Amino acid sequence: MLVAVRCLATDHVPSLLCRKKLCVRELHFLYIVTYQTKSFRIEKPKPMFRSGMYRNILLTLLKEEDEDEEILFTILSKRKRRKTEHIYTDGDKEDHGNSFIKNHLLYDEETYRQFFRLNKKQVDFVLSLIGNNIKKTSSRRVKYPISPVEKLLLTLRFLTTGEKFRSLSVAFKISYGYISIIVRDVLKELYKKLVPIFLPEPQISDFEKIAYDFKTKCNFPNCIGVMDGKHVRVLSPKNSGSLYSDRHYFSIVLLALIDTNSKFVIVDIGSYGEEGESGIFEKSIMGCHMRSGQFRFPVEKSLPASDIVVPHVIIADEAFRLNDRVMKPYPKDQAAQDTTKAIFNDRLYRARRVSENAFAILCQNFQILSSPIAVLPETTNLIITATCCIHNMLRDEYLSTDVSQPDNHETNTSNNNMLPLARSGGFSNADGFRIRDKFRCYFNRL
Repeated sequence: MLVAVRCLATDHVPSLLCRKKLCVRELHFLYIVTYQTKSFRIEKPKPMFRSGMYRNILLTLLKEEDEDEEILFTILSKRKRRKTEHIYTDGDKEDHGNSFIKNHLLYDEETYRQFFRLNKKQVDFVLSLIGNNIKKTSSRRVKYPISPVEKLLLTLRFLTTGEKFRSLSVAFKISYGYISIIVRDVLKELYKKLVPIFLPEPQISDFEKIAYDFKTKCNFPNCIGVMDGKHVRVLSPKNSGSLYSDRHYFSIVLLALIDTNSKFVIVDIGSYGEEGESGIFEKSIMGCHMRSGQFRFPVEKSLPASDIVVPHVIIADEAFRLNDRVMKPYPKDQAAQDTTKAIFNDRLYRARRVSENAFAILCQNFQILSSPIAVLPETTNLIITATCCIHNMLRDEYLSTDVSQPDNHETNTSNNNMLPLARSGGFSNADGFRIRDKFRCYFNRL
């Protein structure tokens, strides 16, 4: 195959001529290139001018044949696309969607639930919300795009097991590079569609119902939720320095308000691990709303069978500051010396158990939270939010059908990727001490 290339000296003459200070601006010549065995061989050029100066220049070009071949190869050759591996080209015949899922999981409801954490009805419901937004139309380049249901199942499998993208690429026969794009796009749509349904902004009526549940189930009246936080470990983000570091590990903080059914009422995600634990709540959206008065607390009311009027409060542990809206236990040394304070602590610890249950069930259902998450911080925030929404969906289904499910988990912080906040609550105020003493006196009167 002969290829004729007409070149201007100023564009394609080798740099050797410039080093030899040859004046070639007015030179035009013709390269005749022969393609043989995937390499280019330069034949003797046909000079367009017969002057001795131009002959010398062309002879110089012939002496530098190796350099010219490399330049011509760069100019004339195109980078060939890497051949697609057969594991991906045969994916439509062997992947999870066409073989394992259709032939086995669809006929076994329990195995399907264990594999994706959602049953078929729940998957169809989620797919009806996000299916059109993650659907790709066929084109000349991609005749058979990946279906929305396969994208959703792939993302659910990633959240359920925490598998690496390379491992999922073998199972689903999809390139691991494209899997990262699929997971990110699906998580964005889950965030948009599921948060308004399963994590809506609570109203006063919602808090009144939660307070009634705490009074009847946990024997702690005027309580609208348990506040707790966890450090979710992540791999060190690029160029982050010590921003996400909490001395021994890198983390993102999950701060949540939880009801008696171990459901998340409010979540605040994204605080850096290096921030002080006592100030995380103060900097959160929930803390800012409480200080500004935008948080929808129910009105004050008297405790049952008494004339003691106290505001509705949130239960927390030693990691948070005591104030008129946040109750924390008495220090252990004081509780050891005063029986009334020990009784108050016992009531508070029994009510706080729902938060430990919620985080334990969350980690058990979604193994992605059981090891350091190796994605971008923005994607990590989407992962945590999506798992909290799906957790609430599963809790609603559990409460409605009363399916046997372990409901009393105690988190093991030594083996868990979600670590508790440090027990340093910062300064307290006088109103907090006064309200806590009222609860203490009421619990000791019963």
